[in-house]
Amino acid sequence: MDAEDRMFEAMAEEGAAQDIAMRNYQESYQELEKMLVAIFNDGDSDGNGYLEPQEFFQLLETSQLDLDEAEKRQLLVIADANNDGRIEYSEFAPLGADIIQTMRMRKLNEQENVRKDAEAELKARAHLHNLGMEEVKESLLDAFRTFDKDSSGRLERGEIVEALNNLTLGTTKLTPREVRMVMVHLDEDESGTIEYNEFAPLMFDYLVEAFKIGFLQSEESDLAAYLNDHLFSYDHDQDGCLSRNQIKSALAEADLINLTPIQIHTILADLANIDPHSDSVEIATFANPAARLITKMSDPQLENKRRYVSQMAKVTPLGALTPDERKRLAELAGDLFKNYDNDGSGKLDRVEFYTCLKESMLGFNDQQISALMYAADADDDGNIDYGEFNELFDGVILEMARLDKIDKLIEGEEAGTLSAQLKLFLDELMIPLHLAFDFLCGGGESASSGAVVQTLLEKCPEWGVLQEPMNAICEAVLARGGEDAMLSWPQLVEEIEKLAVPAE
Repeated sequence: MDAEDRMFEAMAEEGAAQDIAMRNYQESYQELEKMLVAIFNDGDSDGNGYLEPQEFFQLLETSQLDLDEAEKRQLLVIADANNDGRIEYSEFAPLGADIIQTMRMRKLNEQENVRKDAEAELKARAHLHNLGMEEVKESLLDAFRTFDKDSSGRLERGEIVEALNNLTLGTTKLTPREVRMVMVHLDEDESGTIEYNEFAPLMFDYLVEAFKIGFLQSEESDLAAYLNDHLFSYDHDQDGCLSRNQIKSALAEADLINLTPIQIHTILADLANIDPHSDSVEIATFANPAARLITKMSDPQLENKRRYVSQMAKVTPLGALTPDERKRLAELAGDLFKNYDNDGSGKLDRVEFYTCLKESMLGFNDQQISALMYAADADDDGNIDYGEFNELFDGVILEMARLDKIDKLIEGEEAGTLSAQLKLFLDELMIPLHLAFDFLCGGGESASSGAVVQTLLEKCPEWGVLQEPMNAICEAVLARGGEDAMLSWPQLVEEIEKLAVPAE
């Protein structure tokens, strides 16, 4: 396939990739989260609510990042916030969102690079055709003969470089970068010399490749220029090339770009497209496409979406709950309904429904409660039976409460104070903390203070609770009588509320 055909094919592929990449901007937080939950559940093959190392590694296989075992384990360590050797949904979501968005941008960048490469080749061939293939060949042979003192028809590699540096094509000479590109294509035999009579006829295609790089470099952005200079600072051999590991270190240590581990691995995976048979990559060839990919991946809108979805994950989506957790939530709904069905009628009237939601610590205001009542009262009789309540609780109430807690979570993180974090903890009591406490009690009404503290130490990192409020709550729990003292749910709530009182 010639360059023109490749260009038109690449333009069609680029259009398809743009459609896929546009999802990054068009899909809502909820749509992205739904996708993440589906991926997580598919990876959680045994349905235990978390990814074991091998399940996590299997998911990474689908990311097309060409990770080796050491790199997979590094990502496992990064994702495993509470260091328990497994990945809960709240730990998976930030990494998963990063992978989804990065893969979309990578596909778009890949097709864009193919198109630009084809366009540059067309320009390069047009440039050389103006000279004529035979004219180029004769100019090269004349230059090589000048350095062949013994007329052997062979030159050492250094002499070839010197000949190319002195070569004039038309009215211009090759740039150092173009000379390097030509030399990349030369194979030396054991003697360390090159038969230039065989080499010269191939030089037209080599020069096309060299000029093509020149045209691509002429579009260099400020970021590409910075990246080029930064990478050259790691080129201790001064040969214009770096290994994969050197580029990895350079990208991680760059001052002006802040890349995630996933983004760095994506850029490294693209190195295979440059030369799949060599670990050595020419900096000048790599910098421009890498800069284009970095620009796409660093879009502020995408970074904001990753951040928000990561915050959403700290209050576990209902879809990511285990069967046992969903069963327990159904029991909580039943208990909640019975507690407020004062006359035992099997229905909640408007007053009972209002009191139920107001006292449940789910954070609804009067307007929201009225809207929920209207939504739940399917037969419009002014009462809500258990079936209506259970459906509303499972499908709407918990999700609304969850989104409200997420907003407060973000507000609390932005405030960054101890009081804000404690209020945040109170806002999350119903779903994550109450659920964890109930499992800890194993059907009873209380658990030892030591066991509660251990649960807090394990779960707080997943919920985004900072060290200071976590320590304050743990100290308050232990102060009630030591590790062996029994603690009920109301007592745990009381201790957290007392800590938050000074902030009122």
